Amino acid sequence: MTKLNTRNKSYNLEESPLYNIQYEQKLLKILNISQNDLIFVRENLKDFYHSFSKKHRIIQTPKNLLKQIHYRIGDLLARIAMPDYLMSGKKGASHIENAKLHLQEDLHVFTADIEKFFPSTKRQAIFKFFKNKLQCSHNIATILSELCTTHEGRLPTGSQLSMHLAFWTNFNMFEKIAKLSNQYDLRFSIFVDDLTFSGKTIPHNFKYQLKKIITSYGYQINTQKILLFKPFKIRRVTGIYIKNGDTHLPNTFLRELHTALQSWKDILKTSPDKLDKKKLETTYNKLLGSINYAALLDKKYKQIRKKVIAEKQKITQYQ
Repeated sequence: MTKLNTRNKSYNLEESPLYNIQYEQKLLKILNISQNDLIFVRENLKDFYHSFSKKHRIIQTPKNLLKQIHYRIGDLLARIAMPDYLMSGKKGASHIENAKLHLQEDLHVFTADIEKFFPSTKRQAIFKFFKNKLQCSHNIATILSELCTTHEGRLPTGSQLSMHLAFWTNFNMFEKIAKLSNQYDLRFSIFVDDLTFSGKTIPHNFKYQLKKIITSYGYQINTQKILLFKPFKIRRVTGIYIKNGDTHLPNTFLRELHTALQSWKDILKTSPDKLDKKKLETTYNKLLGSINYAALLDKKYKQIRKKVIAEKQKITQYQ
C-alpha cells in the first residue's frame, strides 16, 4: 500500500479542501478527474477492486482510477489535525510509540480492539461524516461515500484512505471514549482499531460503559483480544512487549530473525558461481526488513544492518 504524504502542515477540519463542497465541478477539480471518469467509476465500482485472501481475511484494494481517487481523498484526510490520543496515520505516530505511552510499571493496562473495524464502517455512516462533519451537499456526500466504499457498501480493508476515514467517520465515538477515560483518570490511545488504557485501576463499570459506547455506534469489541495486565507484570501493547518500564521485541519475532540471519550466513558460504540470485535477493530483502524493524527498538541492530548491507555489496561484486 502506498504511504500517504503527511509531511505538509496539518490544518483544521474546516480548512480542508473537502470541507463544504456543494457542487460536482468543485469535487471533480479537487479529485482531478473528469465527469465521465466519475460516472464510469460509480457505474462499475465492483470492477475497480482487487480482492484476495490474507491471513483468513479478505483484502479489497482499489485499482486503476479508483486507486488514484482513494489516494487523493486519503491524502487530504491525513492532513486534518488529529487528537493526541490517535497514534496511527500521522507523523511520529506508530504502534511502537503507542506502546511507549503505557510504560509506567505501577499501572494496570487494559487493551481491546474493535472487531472488523473497516468492513463494519458502512456507507451510511461515511455519508453522515461528509454531510454533517464536512458540511458537503447531500449529492456530494452521496458521491464521496460511494467512491470510498466497496460495491457492498463497506469501507475497503486495503485502501490508502481506510485508516483515516474510519477514524473521522467515528470521531464522535472516539471523543466519547476519550471523555470516559478522563472521567476514570485513565490514559487512552488508539492505534487503528486497537484501544489501550492505563491507570491505577480499570473499574468494571468503565469497561461496561466502554462497550456500551462502541455498540451504540454499530461496532463490537473483539472479546478474544481483551487483555488486562496487572502492575509490574509483562504486558503487550500493539504487538510490543513492555517489561521493566521499557519496550522489547516479541520472542517469536526474535526467533524468526535469528533463523533469517542463519539463512543469510549459509548463503554467504556459497561460492559465487553456484549462487542462486533470486534466493539471494529474496533472503536479503526479507532479512533487511526484519532488521530495520528490530533497529527501531534495539540500537544494536543498526550495526548488524550495516554489516549485512556490506556483505551484500561484496557478494554482488562477483556476480
